[in-house]
Amino acid sequence: MKPVSLNQTRDEEVVILKEQGRQYLKTNQVGKALRIFSTILKEYPEDIDSMLIIGDSYLVAGEKGSALWFYQQAYRLAADRRDIKRRINLLQTADVVTDQPELNPTHPRAIADLIKKITGQPSQVPESDLMKAGQLLVEYLHSPSPAKAVADHLNEINQLLPALIELNIHQARLDGRIDIVDTLQEMLSNMLVQGDLGDITLSPSTKEKAETKKKPAILLSGVVSHEAPFRLMSIFQSLGEAGFEPVRLDRLDLNNPVAWNEFSLAIAHNPQADHVLLHAITAGGAVNLPVVVDLSADFPNLPDNHPDKKALGLDNPVLMENYQTALQKASLITVPGSQLAEELIFALDKVHIIPEGWNQYDLLWSRASQNHPFFNLGLNIIPGQLEDVLSIKRAVTRVVREYPHTRLVMMGDMDVYQMFDNLPDARKLFLPPVEAEDYPFLLSQMDLLMAPLRDDEFNRTRSDRRLMEAGVRRIPWVASAMPSYQEWGSGGLIASNLDEWYTHLQTFIQDRDLRQKYGQAGYQKALQRENQMLAKMWALILNPLIEKSTRGQNL
Repeated sequence: MKPVSLNQTRDEEVVILKEQGRQYLKTNQVGKALRIFSTILKEYPEDIDSMLIIGDSYLVAGEKGSALWFYQQAYRLAADRRDIKRRINLLQTADVVTDQPELNPTHPRAIADLIKKITGQPSQVPESDLMKAGQLLVEYLHSPSPAKAVADHLNEINQLLPALIELNIHQARLDGRIDIVDTLQEMLSNMLVQGDLGDITLSPSTKEKAETKKKPAILLSGVVSHEAPFRLMSIFQSLGEAGFEPVRLDRLDLNNPVAWNEFSLAIAHNPQADHVLLHAITAGGAVNLPVVVDLSADFPNLPDNHPDKKALGLDNPVLMENYQTALQKASLITVPGSQLAEELIFALDKVHIIPEGWNQYDLLWSRASQNHPFFNLGLNIIPGQLEDVLSIKRAVTRVVREYPHTRLVMMGDMDVYQMFDNLPDARKLFLPPVEAEDYPFLLSQMDLLMAPLRDDEFNRTRSDRRLMEAGVRRIPWVASAMPSYQEWGSGGLIASNLDEWYTHLQTFIQDRDLRQKYGQAGYQKALQRENQMLAKMWALILNPLIEKSTRGQNL
C-alpha cells in the first residue's frame, strides 16, 4: 500500500493508516505500529481506536498513569462503550495514581520512550546504522576538508539521516537541552513514520483484487461451556485470521429464514442444547451446506456434579438425540485434544484436533504481573472440582503453613475457598468471576498455578487449556499426571502423588530462577497456540471442504 496522498479523503486516510498499523501489530513490529497510531492522533485527535491501542501499550509497559490518561480521553468521547469503562475500572481498582503524567503521553518523546520500553531496544534506529553514522561523524571531524567529506558521502548521509538525528538527540540529552531533544525527536518520528508507511506496498491491481474478492462466509454459533468458556470466541477470531468471514448466528434475525446460499460452511459448537442451531444443521444439510461440529468436552461421560451437566449433559433423551443427529450429519468434527478424539472412535475418520487458543492482541494477556505481598499459589477451577482439589489439600496446607510468605489464591468456586477453613483469612484469597475480557487480569494475581485432577474417565479427556493459559502469563505450574498435561509438558512439573505435589511446590517457592525458566518455557509453548497459528489449522481443514462443496454445487 502506498503512503497516503494529499487528495485522499479524511476517512480514506484513517482507514489506510489503521490498516498499516494493524499489519505491523500482527507481525509484532510494535514500534512501527505505535508511530503510525500516534501520527493518526496528531491529525485526528478524536480517533478512539488509536487512543485505546496506545493506552493499552502504556499499560503493558507499566505506565498506568499514561494508560489511564488515554482511557479517560476516549471515555469523554464514547461514554457508552463498556470496553473503555472496563479499562478505567481495572486501573482504578488497582489503585493507580490518577495525576496527569508529567509529559503529555502523545508527545513524540513520550512515544519514543514507550517504544523503547516495550521493545527493549535502546534506539528506534538499527544499531548498524548508528555505528555507521558515528564513524562518518568521526571522519568529518578529522577531515582537513569537512565540506568535501560531506559532498563525497551525500548518498550515504541521506540513508543514515535518522541515525545522525538519533546521535544528536543523545548528545542533546547529555547537554540538558530538552528543547533541542523535542525538536529533533519530532523530526525523527516524522521521518521514521514516512519510512514505515513506505514499507507496506500494495499495487493498485492487488488492492482491487483484495477489495473485490469475496471472503467465504462461515456461519458460527453454539452453546458456551464451563469447560471451554473462550473456545467459541477463539474460533471466531481464528476464522477471521484465516481469511474467512465468520458470522455469529445470534446476530442474525432469527424471525426470518436464513439465506443458506450466502454461507460457504457452518460451524456448530456444542450444538445439542441449541434447537435453533440443530435446525440450522438440518436445513443446511438439505441445501448441501457443509457443517462442522465442534465439541469442547466428553459429553457422554460428563460427571453429575459438572456445571454443564444440566444444559449439555446427555442424560436428557432430547439432548442425546440432538447430539447423535449433529455428529451424524457433520461433515467434520473438531475437538480440543487427542484424548477426546479417541472417545469418538465411531467417527475417527472425520475427527480433527483444533486445540485451545488465545489472542495475542488482547494486551491484558501480556500485561506485566503486579508485585504481590505474598507468593500466590493459584487454583483456577470450575464448580464441581472439589474432589480434585481435596486430593492435594494436605500438601497445599502444609506448604502454606511452612512458608509464611505464601498465600492461596482461588478462582472459580467459593466452595473450594471454604474447604481451606483451616487456613487464616489473611493467607487465602478468593477472586470472584469476571467477564471474559478481564480473565487474564485474574491470572496475573498468581505466581504459580496448581492444576489438580483425579484420575477418572472424564478428567483423562480434559484439554490442556489451564496449562496453556499459565504459559501465556509465564506462570510456572504443578499439575496432575493427566494425558493432556503430560503432552503439554512445558513450563511446569507433573506430580503423580501427594509427596510429589509437596516437593514440587516447595521447589518452586524456594527457587525464583527456576520459576522464571519454567515460565518462559511455557510461554514459548503457548505461542504455538496463538489464534494466528490456529487459523492455519482451520484453513487447512475448511478450505478443501468448501472447495468440494462448491464443485458439487456447480455440477
